[in-house]
Amino acid sequence: PVFNLIRSFALGPFLVLAYLIGAYIFWKKGKEEYYDEYQLFDVLITSSFWGLVAARLGFILANFSDFGLDILKWFSLITYPGYVGFVGLIVGALILFKSADKRKWDTFEVADFGAIGMSFSAAIIALGTFVNGSAFGNPTSLIIGLTFPGVFDKRHPTQLYAMILYFILFTVLWKLERIYRTFLWYRENRRTAQSGFVFATFCIGFGMITAGMIVVQPASIHIFSIPIDPIIGILSIFTGFFVLFVRSGRTFSFGKKKTALHPPSLV
Repeated sequence: PVFNLIRSFALGPFLVLAYLIGAYIFWKKGKEEYYDEYQLFDVLITSSFWGLVAARLGFILANFSDFGLDILKWFSLITYPGYVGFVGLIVGALILFKSADKRKWDTFEVADFGAIGMSFSAAIIALGTFVNGSAFGNPTSLIIGLTFPGVFDKRHPTQLYAMILYFILFTVLWKLERIYRTFLWYRENRRTAQSGFVFATFCIGFGMITAGMIVVQPASIHIFSIPIDPIIGILSIFTGFFVLFVRSGRTFSFGKKKTALHPPSLV
């Protein structure tokens, strides 16, 4: 009983730590580009709050048979813990874009800052779910399989897989933020590169992780028995490539318009 009580409280400190470190990274990057510090915190708190609410609501909807209309269960984060991470990330990103646009900021540059912070936060949250003993994967006979509370067979420690993948993504984004402006293919003959490269790369990486994890982990959300996780992952990948394409200055061309040939005038 004592162990279960400690485990039920374990996720909370990791969520707080994830938020603080992600917020610090966002604030640090914004400060380096001379954004107003107080407004940065305002945008951060707003997007984080609604992202967290959306993540919780996503979990409730995905497990509505367990929650029903019992509001007390909805708010009982200790007895009934759980979030759907990609729902929170999507809603948080949308709020971040809206808040940045409202202040006439470079929305994609602010999204770049947020992407770096979110990738590190996601790694910490994944570690928290491992300590908490939730969000484990499918049964496995591999040596890496572990036994989690509430199950008797070995399962994929998908929390550790996600932690490693998100930390790799964070490392890549951190380095790319410093050098992507030198990529000639991205600048497309412009004097300076457009922001949004880091955000687009995050979307691609996040999508690959989300879609790929379905191989070793049950989907977190089903609609009419259809797993939504891989669909979200694929849409995220396409969004990332679309942002890269558009922000690089390229345009979609469906063929050149033909011009009529006229004989030279004799006048």
